[in-house]
Amino acid sequence: MEYISLLKEFGENVKNYSETKNFYYENHNCPVLGNNTKVKLDYTLINDETDKALRFGICGGCKTCFYHYDFISKRF
Repeated sequence: MEYISLLKEFGENVKNYSETKNFYYENHNCPVLGNNTKVKLDYTLINDETDKALRFGICGGCKTCFYHYDFISKRF
């Protein structure tokens, strides 16, 4: 249930969405915090049937969600 409430909170609090080409983090000049901050893309949603993944992270200051489409292969 912890992750379900986390997803609900993201949906309510996010003000902007921005796609990024970075895999792990986005260097972001936050207008609210007034400095350059590193937003980690530390959450992942995965479709088990297609191996498509969405990596995302949210700036704590301006509530912008940065995301990157990726894939995770389960084949060895």
